[in-house]
Formats: sequence, structure tokens, C-alpha cells
Amino acid sequence: MLIEEVSLFNQYYCLKNNISVPTKIVKVVNEILKIKCPEIDSKKKKDRSKATHLVDEILYIEEDDLNFMFTASMLFVGYDIEKIAEYVGVSVKAVELFKQIYFDVSKFRGVLGKVSFFKKMLFSDERNMQELGVILKAAHIFGSDYIEWKFALNTSYTTPEHAVKNTFKDMYFKHMEKSFNTDAKDIENHIRNGKQLISAASDMQKTMQTNNGSGIDDIKKYLVELNDEVMNNSTWSSSFEVIDLNMENSKK
Repeated sequence: MLIEEVSLFNQYYCLKNNISVPTKIVKVVNEILKIKCPEIDSKKKKDRSKATHLVDEILYIEEDDLNFMFTASMLFVGYDIEKIAEYVGVSVKAVELFKQIYFDVSKFRGVLGKVSFFKKMLFSDERNMQELGVILKAAHIFGSDYIEWKFALNTSYTTPEHAVKNTFKDMYFKHMEKSFNTDAKDIENHIRNGKQLISAASDMQKTMQTNNGSGIDDIKKYLVELNDEVMNNSTWSSSFEVIDLNMENSKK
């Protein structure tokens, strides 16, 4: 993936015009250009397999959509770079350079800059950009807790209480994702599921307060059943669609 707005490169993986590359990363940027940019003389181009280990790690993040979305969303919310590197399986230096080269968060001027960015992603013509827009919007609202859920990094199901909370969290995040791109005809079902979530949260809170084991089991069963209903249509399905709000609002 490549997003020109936050990268040193244009859509063709060549250096953007009037870009000043920091001296410390010139060597790495030049190596990536020789591998990726079609404008580089073929005699000077390097084979992908001959890349230095550091550049190979950077491209490992950039060339895989899952790695890119995870790393970008974590950088978007200011997550610890060492933890990002650990999750992705690359060096800290690779994440730091990925940030400078492919996802420079310093481009966002304040909160509104971030909001403007993920809105552009949501209304992109490219599906992977739309998916990233959904992730960044949810990450902006819920922080790294959402990202850890999205990428299955939170697996604490050791007790019934954890199971109930995580099942509800799963339902809630799925529900919120869908609200970012729901089809107009599906709004009624979406609202109904939202009311069910509120009811489930209330029931769960009461059960936790009483600390009744059988009550927790009942709520867990109830949440699992409700979970299946709320997760019926996943954001990641092939029917992914983003509404043009201006167009919808103009309809009579």
C-alpha cells in the first residue's frame, strides 16, 4: 500500500517533487527507489531479493496490506514503536523508517487533520483504502484497544468475566465499524442491534455487580447468540460499501 499524502513517494513509488529527504535516511530511500521506482535506469535497479535486511523489513511492512494497516493504525494513535515492531516481527529501526518514509504522522495538523485524513480514506475508490479508513476512524475513537481487538491481539478469555466482556467488546466494535459505512436500507436493523447492545451492557453490568456465577453463564450465552446476529454482515465482506452522505442527504 502507498498513500501519497503521508509518504515521500508518489503513486508510482518514485520520489515526489520538491521533497527533501533527511540525510540520515537517504541511503535507505535510494535503495527503495532502485527496487520500486520504474523511472530508475534498469541497469541501476536492484533485485528485491538483494535488498539489505533493513530495507527488506521496511518493504515487508509496506507490501503487505495487513502489516501496513496494522502499523499505520498503531502509529496513528501513537502506540509504542517497540511493541509495534514486536507484533509485526521486524526491528524497531524498520518501524521508525517506515514511519518516516511511508506514514509520516507529523503531516496531520492536530485532531482535525487526522479526521480529514481518515474521511478521505473512507470515500476512496480503492477498497483497501476504505478498509484503512474504517480502522483509522475506529482507532481515533477507541484507541489501541480497538486495534488490538481488530487484529486479534487481545485473547484474555481466562475467566467467565473476561469471556463476557470480550464477547461484548467484539459485538460493540463490529457494530461501530458497520455504522461507519452502513447502507441506508440497513439503518433500521443497525439501530435495533444498537438497542440490543445497550440492553446487553445493562444486563452484563447487573450480573457483574451480583457476581453470580450462573448469572454470568446466562449472560455469556445471551451475548454469544446476540453476537452472531450483530456480526451477520462483516465490514470485511466483498459487499463493502461506503455511503456518499451528501448524496444521501439530498434525496427526497
